[in-house]
Amino acid sequence: MTRTEAVDKNLSPEETKDVVSRGHVYNMPFEVNQYVYMITGGRALKVVVTDIGVGSIQLNGQWYTWEEMENKGGVYEAEFDALTAIAQMM
Repeated sequence: MTRTEAVDKNLSPEETKDVVSRGHVYNMPFEVNQYVYMITGGRALKVVVTDIGVGSIQLNGQWYTWEEMENKGGVYEAEFDALTAIAQMM
């Protein structure tokens, strides 16, 4: 029986290569409980990442797909990056 196992530092190099080759490892751009800046309505809004999925992110309890966030202007780790993106949009 195949079951879900957490990927941790105790995996052997062969097991790690197998997991990566099967596509079961994801690189998430932010961490849960991290403050980020989302662009909404032409301004940078400080929000907290409450959850992250493969196809979506939850900010302040509201789920957004990555495509929605890209259309709004994006999500940025630093306020300066968010303000720079807003200036480039105008």
